[in-house]
Formats: sequence, structure tokens, C-alpha cells
Amino acid sequence: MRVSLVILSAGALVAAALYAPRAWAEVKPAGVQPKAAPEEQKKTDGAPQPEKPEGKITKQPVLRQFIEAPYPPAALDAGTEGQVQLEIEVDEKGAVKSITVLRHAGHGFDEAATEAAKKFQFDPAEIDGKPAPVKIVYRYKFTLEKQALKKAPGPGGPVNFSGIVKEKGTRMPLPLASVSLAAADEKGKPLPKGPGFEVSADDQGRFELRGVPPGHYQVTVMAADFYKFETIDEVTEGKLTEVTYYVQRLSYNRFETVVRGKKEKKEVAKRTLELDEIKKIPGTGGDAIRVVQNLPGVARTPLNTGGLIVRGSSWKDTLVFMDGVLMPTLFHFLGLTSVYNSDLLETLEFMPGGFSARYGDATAGAVELKSRKPKRDRYHGYLDVNLFETSAMVEGPITENSSFYAAVRRSYIDFVLQKAVENIEGFDMTVAPWYYDYQAKYFYSKSRSDEYSVQAYGSDDQMRMVFDKPVQDANIRGQFALVSEFHRLTGTWLHRGKEGTSSTFAISPGFTYFKMNIFEKFNINTYITDLLVREDLSTPLTEHLTLNWGGQVYTGYYDFKGHTPRDPGEQNQTRPFQNYQIFDWGESARVFTPAGYVEGEVRPHKRFKIIPGLRISYYDWLNQLMADPRLAVWFKVDEETNLKGQVGLYHTYPMLWYTIRGLGNPRLRAEAAMQYNLGIERKLLEYVTADLQVFYKDMFNLAIRTDEIVMRDGTPEPLAYNNEGVGRAYGAELLLKHEMSKYFFGWLAYTIGRSERKDVPGGDWALNMYDQTHILTLVGVFRLPANWDLGLRFRYVSGNPYTPMDRGGYYDSDFGNYWAITGPINSGRMPDFHQLDIRVDKKFVFDRWMLDVYLDVMNVYNVRSIEGVQSNYDFTKENWVEGLPILPTIGIKAEF
Repeated sequence: MRVSLVILSAGALVAAALYAPRAWAEVKPAGVQPKAAPEEQKKTDGAPQPEKPEGKITKQPVLRQFIEAPYPPAALDAGTEGQVQLEIEVDEKGAVKSITVLRHAGHGFDEAATEAAKKFQFDPAEIDGKPAPVKIVYRYKFTLEKQALKKAPGPGGPVNFSGIVKEKGTRMPLPLASVSLAAADEKGKPLPKGPGFEVSADDQGRFELRGVPPGHYQVTVMAADFYKFETIDEVTEGKLTEVTYYVQRLSYNRFETVVRGKKEKKEVAKRTLELDEIKKIPGTGGDAIRVVQNLPGVARTPLNTGGLIVRGSSWKDTLVFMDGVLMPTLFHFLGLTSVYNSDLLETLEFMPGGFSARYGDATAGAVELKSRKPKRDRYHGYLDVNLFETSAMVEGPITENSSFYAAVRRSYIDFVLQKAVENIEGFDMTVAPWYYDYQAKYFYSKSRSDEYSVQAYGSDDQMRMVFDKPVQDANIRGQFALVSEFHRLTGTWLHRGKEGTSSTFAISPGFTYFKMNIFEKFNINTYITDLLVREDLSTPLTEHLTLNWGGQVYTGYYDFKGHTPRDPGEQNQTRPFQNYQIFDWGESARVFTPAGYVEGEVRPHKRFKIIPGLRISYYDWLNQLMADPRLAVWFKVDEETNLKGQVGLYHTYPMLWYTIRGLGNPRLRAEAAMQYNLGIERKLLEYVTADLQVFYKDMFNLAIRTDEIVMRDGTPEPLAYNNEGVGRAYGAELLLKHEMSKYFFGWLAYTIGRSERKDVPGGDWALNMYDQTHILTLVGVFRLPANWDLGLRFRYVSGNPYTPMDRGGYYDSDFGNYWAITGPINSGRMPDFHQLDIRVDKKFVFDRWMLDVYLDVMNVYNVRSIEGVQSNYDFTKENWVEGLPILPTIGIKAEF
């Protein structure tokens, strides 16, 4: 399918000469159609508009062969200048296929520009990594040649003045930059009758001049979207003058350089984030992955800790995938940052529900992280230091066909938070968390058909809390310790075949370790060694049907050991610790879970798309085979409006320790959810889109706690858990988004919903502990002059439900402690949460590197949000547990 594009590119197609005929391309965000001149408007009204792109632009077209148009003699004699605006269609091979004049100039300019443009040659654009036809808007400008400016001597003279033009700070070459020399005295004053020269840099920013007479010259370098660069250079008789010019961009906030297409969707509620646009959102510490918590459908976690609570479901029901491979966790302890460096990501896709058959083992949402390719042009890197952590990254070429990147991060938050929580009521403890993570990738590609990569990444977190005095329970004192560690190695082979076929093969071994020690009374130790092998294929069968299919095999060795009570379940958390029966338990087992999927993309009409899918999974430790049918439908009402709907069945496994004999129930079944989604997308303005989703989720076979006793092998045993829990969640989500423009981007995200559960068969519905009726987030980032950025984020969230005390507690002489007498489960609600965060960035640009200084302030007006409820020892009094106060972060980031 032909993909048309209107793009705005800075400096890629600049004039071949400064004062002779000039040309450049104007790039606009995808989906913005070129405006015809007033006199042409009537001619274009009602005409078919180019089809909008349906994929992500991964490479812009680059002009490799520029043809200079002759100045029309009649116009030159009359002293007339002109500008012709062309729409150029470039095919998938980089050749010019057709040209349309959008804005006429007359006087022979239209014909001259058109004939010259026909001979242009481009490096083709790529959409989703594949060469594709596009359309660009190209302005060819004709100006009168300065009489004092003469062409450089022909090739017979020796090259005695050469150099390269680079972007200041990034050291990236500036293709086709215009370099002119005008004779001057030693102080740079122009000599009216002195010689002048001009030349256009090539696609690598290099240029050369022959036979330049000795003397001083005023050098001027010009390129679109860059400041004019001027300097004085001297040419010496018999010597080659070699120079490097660093030209400063008008702005390094790069909003205008993001080229976006309308990406093909398979999920009704998919939200794709471009990393360049979200790193400066306040309250995220520059971590793009944390921005997911600001999207519709995602509830706020207590104390802003990590985890994704999506559409009223538990955090365990949303999974995170890195290049198709499941990640053990997404955030470090306390949720201050993610475990993967967001500077190494290409895109982040968040699916709060209704995702395709490609994803499994989740009943709420899914997050797909896609790592980018290491850069090949030169070596890049940075050092980022702030109050909580330090990170560093380096990348660059290894050979002509291979490249790498490597990054590491280490926190020292233990020193900072110890001071931050000293005087907070309810935090009578010392907090000492620390973490590190690392990422490394090797990439090799000799041709477009095959790409190979090997990636290693991992994380290590340790946290110790020392309670100096009892909190609620006399036994809750002493040390609380957590250790969480994982390491993963992933090899990937991407093969692109003929006629749009593709295959992605991945193999990924990993290791995970988790340890928890609770007040020296309970402990858990978990070791997991696993291997995943995955294959994803795409096969276009006809013009109207594409088959996507594949599968994976996951196998792992699990070693569990613990000294704990049984998990009381999500809705029942009011018993004192010492009232629970303690079990010593342990199990070592191999887990084998194969899965396969198939889905078809059916296009019976250009406005209609249907994606039926089926996923088959098997959980060997539960001895259960599951079939999950799914269906998504799109209807394109007009160029600006899409209707969409989805229905599907989803399964996930219960907590693994729920199935350990002696502690849990080895005969538990998989948990399930039926999801229903309806939505409408509409483009409201040039940069503003609205996305409204209505959802309903029916959850069943939920694992819940029970005191039932069953006979197993003639012996009575506690059943511990069964699958009689049910739940439901329903609501609506609105995302009103202003796409990245030259000066601003942001969004308004609002969710209204309700989440309920029945954890007692035949009982009444009760609010889920994750229910938040209203979730409102306002995000905006403003680009200011002189490389300043200002980001704002405001959030308003309904308070979390909690179970209030009814009549205090009663004394249990058998255990020597009090039991709480509670009201109905989650019948109380904490006060609402609201908070304002601000981030300010200032970038300083030097010739070979850049320095970014930033201030990120969370909770600007210092409101003490309510994060929990704390009771005294006999449950006769309750008080709120307050959250963190204002928390500023200052940092600097040096990039080269």
C-alpha cells in the first residue's frame, strides 16, 4: 500500500548555493496536508487528498543528488525573483516518481524548478524499517546572484581550502550547508572589489574550493533552522587550509524534528509514546517509562511506588515486555526510576486492555518496550548526575556493519531519603534502599534483509527498613529487608523477506533472585533460572489479508523456600502478624509453558479492518490448556475519525506460591477476564487529537483465601485457596493530546471508573483495594527561547478505599494480642490526592558537547497526601499516614 507523507525536515534539503538559485524542503508533521496558494485553493477543493501514513517513519528521505535549476533568462534580465512550491513523490527506491506544483511563481520558474527536481535522487524513506514511497513538500527559491560573488575556479586549480560543517554540540554533519567566502582585510572588513566564492557541502557536510587566492576571507555558513555562522579565515600561498565549522541550531529542543506517522494499530486502546517528547515531563526524573503512570486507565500507586495498576486490576495482571520478552519487573524499589535506561528505547507502547493475541499471561494490560539500534555515525555518550543517582552511557560503531551501546546506573538514594523521612509521622524507621542497573547491546546488519542483535540487561535492588518502635502491631519492629535481582540475555534475528514477509526470532536465558526478611520473623527466598524461545512471523497473503502468527516456549527452574503465613488475599489485610499460622515451606519445580497465536488482518474495504485472533497456552504445573479468542474491529468514518471495538478472553496464572502444597492449593486454575472495549478517535485540530474509550471487564476464577478443609489422599488438609473469586471493572477514559509541535506538547488524561470484587462466594460486592473513581492528569512541556524547557504536571486522584475499624479490637489470650473489629470491606475512602510538579531544563551548547542543567520538583505546594491508615495496638484509634513532602531534584547531564 502506498504511504503518502508531508514532512518538515531541518537542513536535509538545503539550497545548493547561497545567492544563485536556491532550494530547500519544508517538513511538517505527518498528516498535515500542504496548503495551496490562495489562487489555487479552488482547484484543490474536493480533490482526493494523499493517504495518511499508517506506520512510523523510521528514516527520512535524504537528497543525495541535487540538480541546480538554470535561472530563467527573461526573469534574470528583468531582475525578478521567485519561489516555487513543489510536491515531490519519492518512490521506495529513492527516485522521483511525480511532481505537482502547489504554488506557482511564473516567469519560467515553474518549468525550471520542475525539470531540475525530476533529476533529484534520494536515499529512500523507511516506514517501520522498510523502504516506502512518500511525498515531501519542496520549495525551490530563485534569488538574484550577487555580482561580487563569483563561482569558484574550475577543477584545473588545486584544492587549497576545504573543511567540514557540523552541528554545534552534537558534532553531526550538516548536509548541503552553504559556505561562502568574501575577501576581507585582517579585521574582517569586506573588500568591495575582492573575489568571492561559494560552495555547497555534500551529504557528509564536507566541502572544498580550488584556486582561492591568498588573503583573508569572511566566511559565512548558512543552513535551514541554524543560526548564521561567520568567522575570518586566512588562505596562505602554497598551503591547504583545512577548517571545521560548528554551527548552532536555532533550538536543541528538537520538537520540530520529530516525524510521526499514523502507526498501524492492532490494539483498540494502544497508546504509543515517542521518547523524545516525554523525557522532560516533571515528576518522572527524566525517566520516560514512568510516564506510563500518567496515561488514562492507570491508577496512582501509594507513595508513587512502582507498579502499574491498570483499570482496577492488581499490579500482577499487567506485564511488561522488552522486544517481545517478558521482563521480571519494570521499576526499582520505591518507583523512583525504571530498571531500563529510557535513552536506549525507540518506542514505548502501552495497552491498558484489548491487546492482540500476540501477548499472553495478562488479564489487565501490557507494556511493550522496544530498544533502539546503537548509532553508527560516531561515538556518543553522556554522564548524568543528580541527587538520587548517577548514570552513564556510551555508544558508537565497531565496524562498518556493527555498533554497540553500554549504560550503567547507580543510586545513592539511601543517603537522601534517610533525611527526607526523618520527621514524617508514621515513618518511624530508617530507610536505606539502593539499586543499580545496566544495559548493553551489540547490533550487526550487512543488508536490510537481515539484522542481528545481542542484548544484556539487569538490575539489583536492596532495601532495609529498621523500625525503631512498633507500628500498629507490637511485633512489627526490627528489620524489614528486600533484595531483588535479575539478569537477562537476549539474542534476536530479524529477517525481511520478499513481498512484505518478515520473521523475528528471539532466544533469551535469564536469572532472577528475590529475598524478603520481615522483622526477622518471616522470610522468603526465590531463585528462578529460565529460558524463552520466541518466533513471530508476518505473511501478506493477498492485498486484503495479512497473517500474523507465531509462538513461544518458556521453561524455567523455580526454587521456593519460606517461613511465612499464608497470604490473606488482597481484600483481607487487617489481622496482626502474630495471629497468622506460620508455615515452613519449600518447593523446587520445572515450569513449562508453550503458547502459540494466530491472527489475521482482514481489509474487506479501505475504511474497514477486522483482526480476529486466537491464542493457545498451556500451564504444565496447573495441567491446564487455555484457548483465548479475540476480535478487534476498526471503521474509518472519514479522514479524521475512527471507530473501534474489541472483545476478547484473557488468562493468567495465579501467584505461584498459591499453588505450593502445604502452603497453597496445587489444584488451582488459571485466573481469567473477559474484556470489552469501544472507542472513538478524532483529530480535532492540526496537532490535537481526542481518544475516548469505554470499557467493561468481567473477572472470574480469581484465586481467593478460604478456610475450607478438604481430604487429600485420605488426609484432611486446608484448601487454602480456591478459584471462587469474581470481579468487575468498568468506566471510561479520555485522552486529549496535543502532539509535539514547535513550541509545545502535552495531554489531558481522565479516567472515571469503578472496580469491585467478591472474595466471599455469595457475598456482597465490595470495592477493590485498587479502585480510584476519578484520575485526572494534566501534562504540558513548553519550549522557550535560548534552549529553555518548562514542564508542568498536575494530578488529581480519588482517595484509595480502606477497611475502617468498627469498635476497636478484642484481646486474644491464645496469641497475646488484639484482633481488629472492622466495618465492611473497603467501605471507607481516604482523602483525595492532588499534586503539582514542575521541571525546568536549560541546555548549554559547546562545539563538541552539550550540558543540560535541570531542576525537577515534585509536590511544589508541599501538600501532605494521605497514603494509608495506621491504628494503635488495640485498634481503638486510627490516624492517617502522610506522604512525602516537597521533593526537589537537581541534576546535570553532559552529552557528547
